[in-house]
Amino acid sequence: MNPLVHYALQGQGEGRQLKSQFDIYDYEVKFNLVENQTNYGLPIGVFIHLYYEELAEEIAGYIRNITYPFHVYISTTDEEKKHRIEQAFSAKGVTLVCKVLPNRGWDVAPRVVGFADEIRKYDICLRLHGKKSTHNPEEFGTQWRTYILDELVGSPERVKRIINNLVSRPDLGIIMPRHWDAVRNWIKIGENYEEMKNLLTSINIP
Repeated sequence: MNPLVHYALQGQGEGRQLKSQFDIYDYEVKFNLVENQTNYGLPIGVFIHLYYEELAEEIAGYIRNITYPFHVYISTTDEEKKHRIEQAFSAKGVTLVCKVLPNRGWDVAPRVVGFADEIRKYDICLRLHGKKSTHNPEEFGTQWRTYILDELVGSPERVKRIINNLVSRPDLGIIMPRHWDAVRNWIKIGENYEEMKNLLTSINIP
């Protein structure tokens, strides 16, 4: 049952408190990517976490669909992986900065802590990571990863439409694909709510 309906019908009469919940969908703006005529000449920051270095060649191929100036920053977890990633991107003609960083929060800490200074240099950033979802069958992770990459950097035209919309609509903070159909029903805050609340409270954000 919807939690608010349950509270109205039963919980309130039992003296329960209605717990406030953060809902990301309160901030969602749905729109279609349109072909606006805008110019953008600044470099784009491309930030990628590659725990699975064998995906480097695949992702480097997608990055070549960016026809704007860009700088690539990659995090991985050891020197051997770093070497393989550098080789794969070099073979595709893509230069990069690669750092060995702890796999904390998977790709989260490497991006927001490991590349904190670099991110601040860019007005527009692309964030990707090498998704495999190894707790599921291999084809599941492959299809999920391909869907995300196709939606964000699947073609030069797709990249251009995304950049045009970010430039022409300053109210847009993030453009992301719809959740892949196979995982859409899994998306909820769950046990992360208490952790998020405690973290934000520690920096005085209610």
